Amino acid sequence: MTDSRKIFYESWIKEAPQRTQPRNDLSAIANTINEFSEFYQEEQLSNGLFKLVTADKLFIYGKSNNAIVIAVEFEIMGQNLSVVASAKSPEISKQAPYMSDVYLTALSVAKSKSVRFESDKTLTDAGFSVWARLLTAGHPISVYDTTSPGQSLITINTVNDLKKFWSNEPDFRRYKFVLSEDKRHWLDTVYGPFSTRRLRELADITLDEDYKETK
Repeated sequence: MTDSRKIFYESWIKEAPQRTQPRNDLSAIANTINEFSEFYQEEQLSNGLFKLVTADKLFIYGKSNNAIVIAVEFEIMGQNLSVVASAKSPEISKQAPYMSDVYLTALSVAKSKSVRFESDKTLTDAGFSVWARLLTAGHPISVYDTTSPGQSLITINTVNDLKKFWSNEPDFRRYKFVLSEDKRHWLDTVYGPFSTRRLRELADITLDEDYKETK
């Protein structure tokens, strides 16, 4: 029997895996892709980007002269794709492929999932501008507090709203962000699970303590 409470906890509350230095570590992501490519087949997509899917990871990346110049590593969770690391070569900083293309490609590849990211670990100034452009382009972005996700989920409407929750301050670590492809996608992949979670929070039957890893 599927434990939907555990799936929600592991997807939306549990900390996503993070690199020691996740910011612009293109060589590290490229090395990881190259290691996995010995056992998993990469696929070139119609927009010129590539995908590589492993047992629990999704890589979306672009190449120039057969070298990886942009890449995002996602952890495949039960209900989302959690960003582990993202990077782009400074040599193509203002050229295609753009980071927004990579995120939208990930949503297209994994149609039943949205993308989760964390402001204090993976979102640099450059990264923030990417998410701001995606928001301006009409792609739903939501934010929630991991201490009470079901009751705190809200939709971001403006870039100024997004800035309110974006900071490197430790207290902001509890806020997580979710990118969806469109409103219907958001309803299916975010609103549905969070609505169920809200009912469980109000009834105090989340069982989160049962899913926390003990050391």
